[in-house]
Amino acid sequence: METNSVRQAIINNASDLFYKNGYNNTEVSEIAASSGVSETILFKHFETKEEICIAHLRHRNEEFSKQVMAYVEQAPSGKEKVMAIFHYLELFYQMKDFNGCWSIKVFSEVPMSNTLIKNEVQSQKNGLINYIEMLLAENIIVDNPDEDYKVLAQKIYLLLEGAVAQSNLHKKEWPITLAKEMCYTLFK
Repeated sequence: METNSVRQAIINNASDLFYKNGYNNTEVSEIAASSGVSETILFKHFETKEEICIAHLRHRNEEFSKQVMAYVEQAPSGKEKVMAIFHYLELFYQMKDFNGCWSIKVFSEVPMSNTLIKNEVQSQKNGLINYIEMLLAENIIVDNPDEDYKVLAQKIYLLLEGAVAQSNLHKKEWPITLAKEMCYTLFK
């Protein structure tokens, strides 16, 4: 295999294992075996498990972001453009391997002293808030002058994150459905 395809295979397999089993329950040897490479080859691409984890987080975030943005782009302008994020979450939940938020899973497993991973997760979540804020600015007129787009984006973000976490906890779709209904009330 070419260097880039070996690296990508490692990232893909690590990502699947971290998402399914968790960061702490996944051994480097498992990642190597599932990628079809030796640990020596794996360590030529990544010096540490932490580096593999950062690549996993970025890979998942990039894929998810592309899918969400493509889905949202197809929605009509206005409220429905913003609400399309919740509609996409319903599809995300229905995927056969739904196991909650990949980044929050990792965040909860690493110690607070691991600022590299913690900062990556926070950066991704801030990116989501910024995306929501951009959608709002392009599609919603804020009725309350005291309520700016940033605060509204943060409220929607909390609904989204809570919906994913609780849908994973309960193994039911109702938290996403209720969060979507609650989000509609923010625009009335």
